[in-house]
Amino acid sequence: MPEIKVIKIAIIILVLNLACTVALANQQVNLKAKQVTYQRKKGIIIATGNVKLQTKRLNLSANRLKINLKQDKLLATGNVQSKTETGEYTSQKLNYNFKTDSGIFINSEGIIISDSLKEPFYLQAPQTSYTPNKSNLQKAEFTTCDLEEPHYHFQAESMTIYPEDKIVAYHVTLWEFNGQVPIFYWPILVYSFKNHQQIFKPQVGYNQQKGWFIKTTYNYDREDFGQLYLDYFSKLGFAIGAKHYYKTLKNDNASLYFYLEEDNRNPTLSPWISLELKREYKAEDTSYTWSVGYKDHYSNYLTTPQKNNWLNISAKQKVEFTNWQHNWGLKYRKNRSYNHDLDLSLDVWGLKDNNLDLNLDYIYQQQPKTTFNEYGVGLNYKKYFSDDLYLNYNYDYEYHAENEDNSWQYKTDLRLQLDKSKYNWSVGAKFKRDNEGINYYDLPEAQLTIHPGEIWSNKLLNPLDITVGGLNRYNDSWLEPKQQGYTRVGYEDYLSLTDNNRLHYNQQFEQNIYSTGHQHWSYQNRFDLTTKLPFGW
Repeated sequence: MPEIKVIKIAIIILVLNLACTVALANQQVNLKAKQVTYQRKKGIIIATGNVKLQTKRLNLSANRLKINLKQDKLLATGNVQSKTETGEYTSQKLNYNFKTDSGIFINSEGIIISDSLKEPFYLQAPQTSYTPNKSNLQKAEFTTCDLEEPHYHFQAESMTIYPEDKIVAYHVTLWEFNGQVPIFYWPILVYSFKNHQQIFKPQVGYNQQKGWFIKTTYNYDREDFGQLYLDYFSKLGFAIGAKHYYKTLKNDNASLYFYLEEDNRNPTLSPWISLELKREYKAEDTSYTWSVGYKDHYSNYLTTPQKNNWLNISAKQKVEFTNWQHNWGLKYRKNRSYNHDLDLSLDVWGLKDNNLDLNLDYIYQQQPKTTFNEYGVGLNYKKYFSDDLYLNYNYDYEYHAENEDNSWQYKTDLRLQLDKSKYNWSVGAKFKRDNEGINYYDLPEAQLTIHPGEIWSNKLLNPLDITVGGLNRYNDSWLEPKQQGYTRVGYEDYLSLTDNNRLHYNQQFEQNIYSTGHQHWSYQNRFDLTTKLPFGW
């Protein structure tokens, strides 16, 4: 393939007739093609057949290329593939000016990839005006859907791309259902290349209670930062809200949230109000979080909102000492189900050389017809004989008082356990008793689990676990103890289909054999697909 350096030609012309501008002579322009023709008197180069041209800012290929050395201009036609600071484009035609480093792309389709955009940004426009500082697109269409026929797209009267900064689109319409139905309009949309949190973020979907919806979030960032919300629901109407984040101390973070919802089904009761004040503090050895939430209604995904005051208060603190640490928590709520609901907890762990953990709980509930109190004590102790062999003891005690009825129960679990990367086993016993007598005990109980992927160093076998075990159980409803043996085979893993789709599959097989002569087996197969297609537009 012939290869010619345009810069050398430009220098010759500059020396002979002084007609070539310095702009072209000062930049390196490499040209390759199957056939190159140079018309010296006219100062024109024509290249055809698999043409490739590269400058400092432009990298393109085309079927045919014409360079006018006297005017410092280029005309590329036929399957014009180009790479610039703003992305990659396929165009029918390109007019380019070397002196101003600017060009006009005709009938272009392109893709923009940025670390701040979660998905590639696909766009097309009948005309694109390019400069190093910005690109202007007229009548542009864009989407993040990579299907051959996207199920949604945006149409903008005009769009400006600022390299490594942002995309600004004006008079934008969202078209859904394979681009057949217009469902929302924005006067302006902004996508940032600098921030992973986009300035403007729409979300489209369907809710059984609220109908079709379009949710829009505007992220602002000044001295403080936050979000503004403007949403529309086909069954309810419009909703507005905001969440503002602020700091009062160096290690302190706080937020204030409010949301107002119109409800066309209950116009005399709406708008529905939601409020929340939250604060977090983190230091080297101390952290705490508290929040207060209020709603003037009750609703879930299945029922329509109903007028009812809802109050939720929560607080928790974590303090770390040299040899131990503790957490305490408080939760309080008041709604249509509970006049008062209080939950207090205290967790202390790391005692006795980090081998003893203790937790205390208290729950108080006052309902219209009953009052309930519950006290709980939990204890976990581990005695290590080596790095992977230890004795594990658990004890849980609960006391219930509901009106005039009182009851209590406790459970214990003692076992010797060995944990290795290739296998683990345990031998132990369980016991449960309440105020009426013994419920059950397992004595003894043994279990062995092997991990074939670790044994044979095979990645395909890493999600596979095989467990065999057995126990001798006594139950208060049986006349004598019974024995049970079991085998379990499990295979669980995650598979990334695309950047936006992840598949979680979990298969479990279990076979049980009982001393009564009965047998039982079960098989469970579950697939969960996590997708981000409707989000992050």
